[in-house]
Amino acid sequence: MDLAGYTLKTLSKIIVDPFFFGVLIIIGIIFYWKNSKISKMQKKILGESLNSPLELTLSQFALGIIAGIILGFICNFIGIIFKEDSEIEILFIISIILMVIKPRFSCYCYGASILGFISLLYKYVIIRGKATNNLNIDIIMLVTFVGILHIIEGLLVIIDGSKGSIPVFSKKQGVIWGGYLLNRYWFLPISILVFVKQNAFCSISQKYINTPSWWPILRSPDTISLISSSAILMMTFYGVFNYSGLTFTKNRREKRLEVGIIIIIYGIIITILGQIANLGLIFKILVLILVPILHEIQIKVQRYRENKRKPIFYSLPGRICVIEVIPNSPSYKTGIRAGDIIKKINDKIVMSENEIYIMKDCIQREVEITIIKKDKELKLKIDKDLNKGLGILVVPVSILNKNNFGHVLKEKQDQLKKLDENKKIKIG
Repeated sequence: MDLAGYTLKTLSKIIVDPFFFGVLIIIGIIFYWKNSKISKMQKKILGESLNSPLELTLSQFALGIIAGIILGFICNFIGIIFKEDSEIEILFIISIILMVIKPRFSCYCYGASILGFISLLYKYVIIRGKATNNLNIDIIMLVTFVGILHIIEGLLVIIDGSKGSIPVFSKKQGVIWGGYLLNRYWFLPISILVFVKQNAFCSISQKYINTPSWWPILRSPDTISLISSSAILMMTFYGVFNYSGLTFTKNRREKRLEVGIIIIIYGIIITILGQIANLGLIFKILVLILVPILHEIQIKVQRYRENKRKPIFYSLPGRICVIEVIPNSPSYKTGIRAGDIIKKINDKIVMSENEIYIMKDCIQREVEITIIKKDKELKLKIDKDLNKGLGILVVPVSILNKNNFGHVLKEKQDQLKKLDENKKIKIG
């Protein structure tokens, strides 16, 4: 069977296999539970949910499966192959342990660095270069694999990183800022090629993978000799990626685009850097040190860019900033979007958020709103919903109105404090 066909067949089996399907169900329940919390929080803040838990969960799985297929094609076609005795599965065990210690360290770059150093320590110190059937991992393949994982994750962040976001508020220097808390998970089926000894493979030779004459593109010192003496199988497992972040200086689309590009650049650098490991032991050690350090640097770059910019979602008397608009609400249908500034209601200058929220109880059905959209002043007539009002959430001018916002800050303050302390975008 050719390489492309085998990749698709293997990835399809991992979804229907009873064991893996059971794992899929468990992860699905966990994702649904997390998404239910997001949906409930949206409802508390806005009066209704922007996304249902089922919608959020299904999109995570659908995009994860597509991303897993793309990842499998890339890794398998360039020739990322691990030896049968590489113990590559330990990478995912290490990531789970690190996640328990600190969620940010669940990123595979930290686990890969630890696994690489354990492998080198075992080979050059414990057994001192003798032949072994344990931890025989190729550092080039390991680092390149982590680089490609980040490229795929960057694409997922760009496409889907802002779905299920929650509006949040923070008071600094006497001004209340509006922003977004973003938190997204994806569940990927991952396939990895593995070298298996020919004599152990003869009984299942019908599963042999036919490879193109130009394959593999990625070569390490052991690859060519192993191709001539070994057969190739495909190992499958599931991987979970997580992205979370907090922004007060960009809208959701801009934030996910910026973060996704930074992650992709990091992935490309790591993929290229992995080839340096070909030059010898010192370079292997150098690469394994650089992988987590560069990851920390890209986090600091994101933090620096966020801190240097001015917040864009804040209100002052006479310019009330919209932070969220409920889909299919009267305001949304009229064209009001997050970031727009409400200047007047029925030719009266709006001095605080209360003047907007009392519209819900106003018997007047048609409302004329003057907004500023991209430096242009527009007058819009809204046929408001008598039960739900205008369907917008705005950044309050001063102290949060207890009825409208107090519960939001109270319930989110722990998350905001944690994110503010770390000031990070987590990748893994």
